[in-house]
Amino acid sequence: TSQEYPSSRTTPATLALDDHLAKDEPLSLVMDEAVVYGKYDNWEGHPQKEKYLKNQVVKPVLEEHHKPEKLDTIFEVIRQQKEYK
Repeated sequence: TSQEYPSSRTTPATLALDDHLAKDEPLSLVMDEAVVYGKYDNWEGHPQKEKYLKNQVVKPVLEEHHKPEKLDTIFEVIRQQKEYK
């Protein structure tokens, strides 16, 4: 329900990130912003663009928040979100 999420969670993508990042609101917000502004257009299905997004955008954010072990999981969550296409 909406009571389970902070008011900043308004889209399916931010809700999915929040779920997979153990409701870590600051990390979820930073990750969403990093993906929105760091991805290339039409990145999905393009190996070089996917590699860039994963290793140059998502990975540094997770490392900064001491959660590098979540890289593959979070990248798959990002791939599934229409908002990030």
